[in-house]
Amino acid sequence: MAWLRMFATGLGHEMPAVLAVTCAVMGGMGLGAWSLDKAISRSERPGRWYTALETIIGGWAFLSTLLIPLANKAALPLMGIDPSPLRHWTVAFLLPFLAILPATAAMGATFPAMERFIAPLSEDRRCIGGIYAANTFGAVAGVLLGVFVIAPALGFRASVWCFGLVSVVCGLAVVGVWQSIPPARTADSKSRESASPAPPQSLTPAMCNLSARRLKLTIFCAGLLGVGYETAVIRVLSQVLENTVYTFAAVLAVFLLGTSVGAAAYQRYGRRFASRLWLSELSIACLLGGLALSRAQRLYDACRSAFGDNPSGVLMAEVSVALAAFGLPTVFMGAIFSHLVQAARSDQGGVGRAAAINTFGGALAPAFFRRYSSVLARLQVDADRAVPRIPDVAAELDRMAFESRRSSPRLPVRPASRSSHRKHPGRRQSD
Repeated sequence: MAWLRMFATGLGHEMPAVLAVTCAVMGGMGLGAWSLDKAISRSERPGRWYTALETIIGGWAFLSTLLIPLANKAALPLMGIDPSPLRHWTVAFLLPFLAILPATAAMGATFPAMERFIAPLSEDRRCIGGIYAANTFGAVAGVLLGVFVIAPALGFRASVWCFGLVSVVCGLAVVGVWQSIPPARTADSKSRESASPAPPQSLTPAMCNLSARRLKLTIFCAGLLGVGYETAVIRVLSQVLENTVYTFAAVLAVFLLGTSVGAAAYQRYGRRFASRLWLSELSIACLLGGLALSRAQRLYDACRSAFGDNPSGVLMAEVSVALAAFGLPTVFMGAIFSHLVQAARSDQGGVGRAAAINTFGGALAPAFFRRYSSVLARLQVDADRAVPRIPDVAAELDRMAFESRRSSPRLPVRPASRSSHRKHPGRRQSD
């Protein structure tokens, strides 16, 4: 959030710029998880990898506060006064991607490093759900503290410094934990993997009845559609809620909290349903979320009446509406992500690449769904329905198509002859 706000001063607050910065962050995370997955899986000391990665994140967080103003100054000459949408999006993507790439790549690689570090400490090396739940819950705390406490008190630059310091502390804490474990337990990682003739059934693609290629495709689509659902819901809620930075933080926290709860539930109860993917249940949950979204304005008005018009009451009302739209779907998203990544895990790696594939899908989602979610955002939302009627959506799509045709170059049209009027008397001809 702090990086997003700092880049907005040079790249703009418009939705394309915000989505481009988001894609840049997620793309860097996916690149780091993919490129370092095998190296981390072959290491006998994954704790050292995690410490090094967190140190890189913290160090580059301090350095980014110097690089981001330089990137913002370079943005205007590169974009020009009136840039095309493609040029605007390209510059808004490349500058953040390059400026914070070491930090975002290290962020993505911490997930497989944490898994390799914690897996030998568990009974059956099944820990993806617990790691993802704890990591996502930490993201919830970071979003809420950063927006409501740290940034208003210290500013965005100092907020980045604080989060960088937290990353360094986390890396050093792992060093202490690693040194406190008895040597026989720390060496258990490689000895247990070499002694077992085959990985357990719960760690293979067979646990979800998918081939390796289809498993990767499912992981990619899960990221694409999950973040796409988030993008569409946020665009609709922006027409109902107060549409401030606090609103966005509250909605994002609800989304992350739901995925954390789903991952924790999978870690606790996933062994009982190891052969199920829960995709049908996720579809039903998304439909119910869409139904709740169609009554978002009524629900928001009712919550405002119940909680009051003070700032805390407004925040509680916004959280209630976000829970209605995100609550159940995000729980299934967190459980399904944990299940798919656990299925991709093997003794040679797989967790980082699976997380990278999912992240790449999520990075493409804002740009992919922006065109369609903007249809909902442009429509007038009345007090009774937050989601427009299907005929209104079709009319908006027709209008957008007409504007696109009108802005495209036209070929000269030869005037119709008199004979054409006689052959087609019912056709109206333009003058």
